[in-house]
Amino acid sequence: MTIGSLRMAGTGQISPAEPDIAGSVTANIEFAASGMGFEDEALHQAIGGRLTGALAGAWQEGAPLRIDHFALSGADYSASGAVTIGGLSEALEVAGRIELNAREMSRFAKLSGLDLKGAARAELSGRLEPLGGSFHLDIAARATDLAVGHAALDRLLAGRAELDVSAERDTDGLAVRSLVIESSTASLHASGFLSPVSGQVELDARLADIGVLVNGLNGPVSTRISAGRTAGRWSVLAEADGAGGMRLRSRGMIDRNGLADGLVLTGTVPLAIANLFIQPRSMTGHADLDLTLDGPFALQSLSGRVSTTSLRLSDPGLQLALEDVTAAVDLAGGTARLSAGGSFSTGGTLSASGQVGLAAPHQASLSLILQDMRLINPALYSARL
Repeated sequence: MTIGSLRMAGTGQISPAEPDIAGSVTANIEFAASGMGFEDEALHQAIGGRLTGALAGAWQEGAPLRIDHFALSGADYSASGAVTIGGLSEALEVAGRIELNAREMSRFAKLSGLDLKGAARAELSGRLEPLGGSFHLDIAARATDLAVGHAALDRLLAGRAELDVSAERDTDGLAVRSLVIESSTASLHASGFLSPVSGQVELDARLADIGVLVNGLNGPVSTRISAGRTAGRWSVLAEADGAGGMRLRSRGMIDRNGLADGLVLTGTVPLAIANLFIQPRSMTGHADLDLTLDGPFALQSLSGRVSTTSLRLSDPGLQLALEDVTAAVDLAGGTARLSAGGSFSTGGTLSASGQVGLAAPHQASLSLILQDMRLINPALYSARL
């Protein structure tokens, strides 16, 4: 680290202890540094070449250490606040308020490993007892055009985004009194309490238009989850409704070892949701679910059926689509039994049947029949299978 110039100024007073009078210290410090350089390029980009700061504090024997005001400012960011540190000779307790402001988040991109953009500010207040692990924390954060380098998240965070959290932990357990995330496209509201033997979690989420995430599907989607814990066992009730005829319901139990006990999932889901993962290919149609999970959260623990009619899967690179697909997958005993059939947009049909093991090494016995299938690229070839 190098510093071109550094200016510091300070005032203060030290009062030694006297009979019936506790000793005390007060301090006021200001500094300004310029021409700063760091060997670490990410750190240099984050902090920059100029930094100013101030601190005002006081301490009296037998009383908490007070930092009545501190401030740090760079080219387009700042941090300020006040902190009280008590229990220096006993159980440490820290309380205070901190405000953070960054007008250009991109300066922290290399340091965070994320492609950060936009502006953000946050205010944190509360108290912390590090030795006992208890805390009370309130967070209010606001961002404008925030981006993290993940396409789906960036679309959700576009415009104005807000985060509000109020949580505490004590000897009874952890309580999240309120967790609220709001943006122009989505919202999430949650609260809950968790102790060693009991708990309750409530969550409501809404997406104004799932089209911001998934091509070929538009409209709102809402989700509600309610879970209660008694004697170490969780009872779960969840539902999702929305665009494309989505209607999902789930209910059941999760035991103290994290194993599902009759956790049921039923309903209909639009297959266009898969477009988020298979682009540039695309899928349309619906899948009907009637599944039960017993045991570990793994495919081999599932039983029931997944079926679909009128499924269409297209691949623009191959100039080919599989259409009018009817399929059924029956799950039982760690095995998936498949029966499917459809036709190709270029002519011909496909039928498949057999079974696949859901646990490693995933042994399979499948029969695949192609009849009169045509592969066509007008500029290169035409083939029939």
